[in-house]
Amino acid sequence: MMFFCKKGSFSKYFLFVVLIFTIASVSFTSGCIPFFSKGKKDHARELAEDALMKKVWIASFKNMAPFMKGKLEATFHQNFMETIISSSPGIIIVKPGDTAFSDSSVVIPRLPSGEIDNYVLSIIGRKFGINSVVTGTLKGIEGDSKKKGVWGFRKMHRFAKLKIHVNAYDTETGAMMYEETFEHVFDVNESEYNIINSNGVINMPELDTVVAKVSGIAGEKLSEAINKQPWKGFASSVTDERVIITSGKEVGLKPGDTFDVYDSNKEIKGIGNLKYFIPGVKTGQIKLVSVFSNMSEAVPVSGTVIETGYSIKQPVED
Repeated sequence: MMFFCKKGSFSKYFLFVVLIFTIASVSFTSGCIPFFSKGKKDHARELAEDALMKKVWIASFKNMAPFMKGKLEATFHQNFMETIISSSPGIIIVKPGDTAFSDSSVVIPRLPSGEIDNYVLSIIGRKFGINSVVTGTLKGIEGDSKKKGVWGFRKMHRFAKLKIHVNAYDTETGAMMYEETFEHVFDVNESEYNIINSNGVINMPELDTVVAKVSGIAGEKLSEAINKQPWKGFASSVTDERVIITSGKEVGLKPGDTFDVYDSNKEIKGIGNLKYFIPGVKTGQIKLVSVFSNMSEAVPVSGTVIETGYSIKQPVED
């Protein structure tokens, strides 16, 4: 048996922002569950007629595992993204340089401490109509051992544990809306065990399979979390007569569509003095009049208050 371990599916930072302003309710999960070998599931399903695509930026993961550089790292990223695409037809994966993400020079912003600057990351995401930004860490592999068997005849059992950490940021708030560490435990022999614990060069054919399995599970779990979030658009320019939205045909917008407008510009300092945007109150509605590939023009409905940076969402039925 192998084990697949998940820890903290929702980030404490996202909860900090969300719970303070009572905009959502979430639950925590922790611990390990058995994971048996099986083929990848294809959860692809048809989008609802009025569903909009969510643009997701999957940034390169920080690699703390020298043995995963090159082929294994490429295997992880490829399988991770392929799983997200097959699991969620409502997600568009983008990267800097794409048509939908035109600035190829964009990188993940970091604070002097090396921590991700979630506030600046949120501003970048809003600029390009991105709903979520995914980052993570290939944490590496570690060996462990314990005695197993009938007392008096117990033998040393050696195994290895592969760890990969995944998190995702919500661009409306700048909060981490998803965080999970994936662990995969598998048997190794004494020689492999010694190499792992000495940080030597690992040459294990089964690592390809292990990395593919973990990346597949991680992709499915991330997709589930993103699918639970509502689609959001953002106003990049506002005049008396026109509102420019940083989303267009690529996500399913059409002329005549109407959206609720929300004040998303107010800020708050959270844990560690990190800054977040506060999801605010509804301030009116807009109606799309022209829709292009990656942007749209809209007019505000009478009485609507809207400023650059405000978010738009599909109307919620009472």
